[in-house]
Amino acid sequence: MNKLLNIKLVLISITLLLFSGCVTDNLNLPNFGKKELKKPIIEDNILLMPKDASTIILSISAKILHTTKENSNVSFNTYNINIPLLKDYKLFNFKNALLIKYNKGKSLEADVYFSDTLGRTCGYKINVQYILNGDKIQITSYNVQKQYGPVENALCFVLPAQDYQKFTRDTLPKSFYDMYKYAASKAITPQEATKYTKKEEWVIMVFFLDRMSNTATMELGISDKIDARERGYRKDSKYIIYDGWKVGVLMGKFHLKAQNNDKPLYAKAFYIPGSESGSFLFFRKEKLVGLYKLR
Repeated sequence: MNKLLNIKLVLISITLLLFSGCVTDNLNLPNFGKKELKKPIIEDNILLMPKDASTIILSISAKILHTTKENSNVSFNTYNINIPLLKDYKLFNFKNALLIKYNKGKSLEADVYFSDTLGRTCGYKINVQYILNGDKIQITSYNVQKQYGPVENALCFVLPAQDYQKFTRDTLPKSFYDMYKYAASKAITPQEATKYTKKEEWVIMVFFLDRMSNTATMELGISDKIDARERGYRKDSKYIIYDGWKVGVLMGKFHLKAQNNDKPLYAKAFYIPGSESGSFLFFRKEKLVGLYKLR
């Protein structure tokens, strides 16, 4: 409970701590809708699915989330299923599901999605074989695999470099949540930003909220051009991976407050799909996920 309370406190403070100059193309949670995923879908709303399908999906989702909730109408005639570990699973809740294939009383395939209180998202693909007897469901076998959808959500923080530079490999926050909490607590507020008129050394931290595959990549650059095709300077960018959620870090010395002769300055966060996209490496196009105005 204390951990969840801490999360709520952090979220309340985010509105005050987000850097005032940041702008972005799209920071909304994905719909997980039909047009977005561009695949045949029987139903994209858990509430509108056939009752046996929704019951099965929710029962397996409970296992993914390691909850003790059980439906008395569902029994599992299979054991030792290897479910990919979801770290920080206590922070996540069921978000929605897409029913991809459905053969009543025999089998189904679905994509299920989860989100946490920070807005992180992740997905899994489940394949289920089952027997339906009235309201009773016997699951004879099922398989769970990680599923990767569109990466569209990111948050940017700008904070003084001095504290961040004290981190070593051993002292760096060990979880996405801890790093997020650190960045939010150290970020420059709109009121503080007006005080910095000289060149200072800053850390730009971009948190990607949608889980990525091992073959997907992110890039963080800094540029004086708003053009989405121009990536900017990326040489000194560093990347931290927390169980598929990635954080880009870039340090630089610049004016935070615009001077009369200063050009605009932007941080740019790009996402490049991995092998899960089905495209060859040279056909995978980068997407600008976040554009953040620094001055």
